[in-house]
Amino acid sequence: LAGEVNSGDYKISAALGTVSSEKTVSVEHYVLPKFKVELKTERAYYQPGAHVSGTLQAAYFFGKPVANASVVVEGYSFDVQRNDAFRSEFTTDENGQALIEFDIPGYVAGSELDGGLGRFYVQASVTDATRHAETARLSLPVSQSGLVIQAVPEGGAFRMGVENILYLMASYPDGSPAEAEFMVQFYDSGQTLSAQAGPYGLAEVR
Repeated sequence: LAGEVNSGDYKISAALGTVSSEKTVSVEHYVLPKFKVELKTERAYYQPGAHVSGTLQAAYFFGKPVANASVVVEGYSFDVQRNDAFRSEFTTDENGQALIEFDIPGYVAGSELDGGLGRFYVQASVTDATRHAETARLSLPVSQSGLVIQAVPEGGAFRMGVENILYLMASYPDGSPAEAEFMVQFYDSGQTLSAQAGPYGLAEVR
């Protein structure tokens, strides 16, 4: 951006052939934050409909907690548009903390970019006694299954008459690798092969 530029919403566009995509971003003067807001949940990922318990911590950068501050917490997901799930209002205690509890919706749309996983977003805005506000956000992976499995043929497709390698990867919905045991069945031949994933969640069968 230029050193002097009008603030407001700017649109970024990308096009490839007949396909185009747009995203709107906000350009505004930077304001040094006065305090930090942290959101934490008990788990790194959840199933649809799960109950979530978490904590909020707000503290000034010199260490003093942001006590008795007003808090607004919103939860939402995206498919073709934003889908609001809940909104809660409360205050922090004398230690700048607050407990957060809510339920993930029973259905959260998955994304091809996330391997079919859904995303549920939590946003918390904290306003202190001087009416200064800071915001924190969480992006929680949502999956019906406790494991995410990917299988990719060598070169992208199987080849006739030569040995083929099928690469396998197992991970948890938060992206961390899983040391899982694979059982791979080929329907046409009836052949079943097994493989053990290592600490990085990777394995292969030939």
